[in-house]
Amino acid sequence: MRYNVVLQRLEIQDAHQTTGFRVLTPDALSGFTVVGPDHYTHQFATKPYSDTGRPRQQAFFEVLVSGTVELLVLHEFYIQPAEFIATYNIESKPEEYRRITRLFAGGSAKEAVYELTLTKAAVLKLFDKETRAEITAYATANHLTYTDVNDVVKLVTYYNSSHPVNSKP
Repeated sequence: MRYNVVLQRLEIQDAHQTTGFRVLTPDALSGFTVVGPDHYTHQFATKPYSDTGRPRQQAFFEVLVSGTVELLVLHEFYIQPAEFIATYNIESKPEEYRRITRLFAGGSAKEAVYELTLTKAAVLKLFDKETRAEITAYATANHLTYTDVNDVVKLVTYYNSSHPVNSKP
């Protein structure tokens, strides 16, 4: 089994298929777990999201934190085609591959997730209005910033530990 990040699909060896493997897309699978080359377990979940210029779609998101508030990462690859000088048919710039990693947030329900900007205002909007003062105090006491992904993971983990999924109004 392998996760093809470029094509956003899970590929599973299957001798019964003519190609030798079966392909599962976000439309066919709600999630999966893989052990990466780093020997860590990576959990992926299918979530709907909207992107600028594209209609609502689904993708496999890597789950950083699950619970009442979820933090997810969308891994994408973009291929910039090579540029040529047409007159001489010479490649002036080679093909370029870019890996793009974007942070998303949402609730644990099947609602669409949204891209999260790492600002204090955006991060605090993840939490109930009644608990924002508590989260701010926790961040201050633990020297956490709102612009560092690792610190935001700690804030969300703290919030989820004291506000289980079923307790949010």
